[in-house]
Amino acid sequence: AKAGAASQEREFEARKMAEVAEFMTRRWPGTPAAETAYRVLISHAIRTGRIDEAKDLFDQVSASARPALEAQLGNAMWGRYLELSQRNSTDKSADAEIEKLRSDAVQFMQNGFDAARKTGQVTEVSATAGLYLSQALLSEEKYAEAIKLLEDPKVGPLTLVRDGSEAAARPEYVIEVYKAALRAYVSATPPKIQAAIAAMKGLEAAVAAGGNTNPDQLMRIYISLAKALNEHLTKLRESGRTADVARLSSTFGDFLDHISQGQEDSSWSTRYWIAQTYYTMGESLRAGASPPPKETAQYFTKARGAFEKLSAEAEQDPSSLPSPTAKLAVEKQLGECYRELGDYQKSLDAFSKVLADQESQLTVQQAAARTYQRWGTASGGVKKLERAIYGGYQLRSTGKNRIWGWLKLALVAERAARSDPKYEDVFFEARLEAARCRYLIGTKSSAEERQKNFATAKQSIRSMLQLYPELGGERWRGEFENLLKQIQKSSGDKPNGLQAFAAAKQ
Repeated sequence: AKAGAASQEREFEARKMAEVAEFMTRRWPGTPAAETAYRVLISHAIRTGRIDEAKDLFDQVSASARPALEAQLGNAMWGRYLELSQRNSTDKSADAEIEKLRSDAVQFMQNGFDAARKTGQVTEVSATAGLYLSQALLSEEKYAEAIKLLEDPKVGPLTLVRDGSEAAARPEYVIEVYKAALRAYVSATPPKIQAAIAAMKGLEAAVAAGGNTNPDQLMRIYISLAKALNEHLTKLRESGRTADVARLSSTFGDFLDHISQGQEDSSWSTRYWIAQTYYTMGESLRAGASPPPKETAQYFTKARGAFEKLSAEAEQDPSSLPSPTAKLAVEKQLGECYRELGDYQKSLDAFSKVLADQESQLTVQQAAARTYQRWGTASGGVKKLERAIYGGYQLRSTGKNRIWGWLKLALVAERAARSDPKYEDVFFEARLEAARCRYLIGTKSSAEERQKNFATAKQSIRSMLQLYPELGGERWRGEFENLLKQIQKSSGDKPNGLQAFAAAKQ
């Protein structure tokens, strides 16, 4: 197809070429021309997502031609695997099929990668297969093997990038290689600190060389790495591997401590990532144990110090910011740190500072409401729980609250969800937490007021069930169910959850 042609024209040309190839395989079977035609057919089947058909055609090509095609097929299957694995599914048979897809993809990629290593002939396809294989090893926690593959002296993705290979020249590829290397180096035991620092510098250079004009790109990459680490720690914790959680937290903490020293001249994105990752580590440890280990507060304290430095720098020299939104991001994270350390007033002041410029930032409104709620729960203050419901920081000019509280947040999110479903979770969380706060107020009230607040909380859940029978799906329905059982038990009723409302109708 002509370069720059419309997609429909390209599809037409590709289909016609495939038809010619099919004719060649029938007219001249067993000839070099027929093998070339089979390679075309396999490539076309892979590009159009017909994986099974591509696999069936493999027997028609020579052994020498198979590795490159296997790498191409494995890459396509790996992309399909990632797409399917990210979807939420309760179908166990689907899980088995996805795992089979993963296994086959890895095998095909490995065959193609091994052939490239043997011959020394590297293409974009084999280079991509090497990257995907390293990602597969990282997902299996095989960090030493991932590092060995990345650093392979002939065809390792990191080697290709550093040597300036044409097969590894695409900016997106370079960035993904450095991301994989950084994750491998910091997760290894012991962590390879100097190699990780070199990977960070390579990543920053790759982003700059890519010509992306968005200054937030590097920050987003670093935050995504921190989130990936947190998700990994969560999986370890949920599977009961507390020793692995402690090991990985400790080694990663050592890495952060090392690179945080002498970072005054580093990029904003690097320092933001360090601060954000300290916070992520503390958050992960806090969620994993009750009471949380002492290291939890240490991570939050380090995060707070790092964010405070960034905030002070932004005040002194606004031109140092990578984007106008960077300062607001720092203030929000600073507020989160203060809350986790129990400094609730400073936390709310930080959130108010952000909302003074962008009142409709729903994530900040959520964070502020959670802070009021945490404060009220921790100190026994009913007034703070009321603030969590109705908001605070009243403005003299309008008499309205800058911090909305759960109820107004629910109203705004409900309206937004009518045009964008992504706000549905915000709505259901806000209504759930408003009911929870009313229940908590009841637990801290005298006998008569206690029952009134319990009744109000129950009625709030009943109203939600009437308006939204599914209650936002499995996740939120379970949350409402558990809260209602708590309320029923505290009220002296039978804790049968949402069934009580169904029974009352009959």
